[in-house]
Amino acid sequence: MDFDISYNRVNVAAERNSHRRNGEELMLTTSYDTYRESGGISDPARFHRLLLIANTDVLQLNICIAQIAEIALAAKIELNGAGILSDETVAVYKILRMNAIADAGAANPHRTLSDEQILAETLLIVGDFESLEKLSHTFPYMLSLGKK
Repeated sequence: MDFDISYNRVNVAAERNSHRRNGEELMLTTSYDTYRESGGISDPARFHRLLLIANTDVLQLNICIAQIAEIALAAKIELNGAGILSDETVAVYKILRMNAIADAGAANPHRTLSDEQILAETLLIVGDFESLEKLSHTFPYMLSLGKK
């Protein structure tokens, strides 16, 4: 039962954060020929690179929303309204998550953070201390984050 609620909340959040115009999903599947016939000026390589980057960004965003929703469900953090899944929270989480992935591949990674720790850091940055408190009670090992 909880999974269904979480799944629905993830879909609502993903829908809210997706690229939309007049309630209609913008499709990034225009062919290069259609693009050129419509007045596009980019060469084929640049056009296809842009589509790849945009599609990757949308995929990463949806993955981040799903991760936040799963962690929030475990911590009993409400996901409706202007709560944890605000656009700002998702954007900061995505940046931190992608940086953590990039840092993990470095020659001397500083430290790989768990998804829960990334969310905790995100909540600190956006100032959602109520959600951070709930997260800290569910995942107590994060209490040492940033403390000396």
